[in-house]
Amino acid sequence: MGGVFTPFNEIPLLPKYKNITAARWYVPVQDGFTAGTSTPTVNVRYFHLIYVPADGQIDTLSFTVGTAPSPAYNINLSIWNCLDDGTVGTYIIGGNGSSGTTLNARVNISVTPANVNRGWYWMSFTAAATPSGTIATAQSNGCLAYSRFLGTLSTLANQYVIWNYTCATSYDQTTHETFNLSAPTGIQTNIPSMGWQYV
Repeated sequence: MGGVFTPFNEIPLLPKYKNITAARWYVPVQDGFTAGTSTPTVNVRYFHLIYVPADGQIDTLSFTVGTAPSPAYNINLSIWNCLDDGTVGTYIIGGNGSSGTTLNARVNISVTPANVNRGWYWMSFTAAATPSGTIATAQSNGCLAYSRFLGTLSTLANQYVIWNYTCATSYDQTTHETFNLSAPTGIQTNIPSMGWQYV
């Protein structure tokens, strides 16, 4: 008996709740995590799944610095559509900000208010340089959803993979090129501590 096909980005896995209280961040999907830090690579854009629980607008993107960078470096954060097959689609909104040089700083990036609908999206993190300091991350202990969805070399809890690619022209470009599935090392096995807020 056949069922009705439901596109990947329409599966309602979480409650439809829009918390617009100040400083309530929506972050990449995490299935258990431990705190950690990792250093991004210059001009490599890392993508992580994020679930939008309710329709609305977003106007602030954010990330957290780990150890104090020296010197400061620029970061691009962006939101991208998630296609029906789960891969990265078109660019929605993004912005650039400086890491600054302060330990454990929360960096907010204001963007033009952009509409989002309930469902799955990708959030990307791109550094304009390989910094001396790290970003704060949440390291996965058991993201089986990542493993099953994107493929992995092992069933070990930390052996999931994410999309990434090297920006050929500018680190803040708004189109993506050929994707690679990352090896489970470095920042690629850590979810950057980033998120966004509803307007």
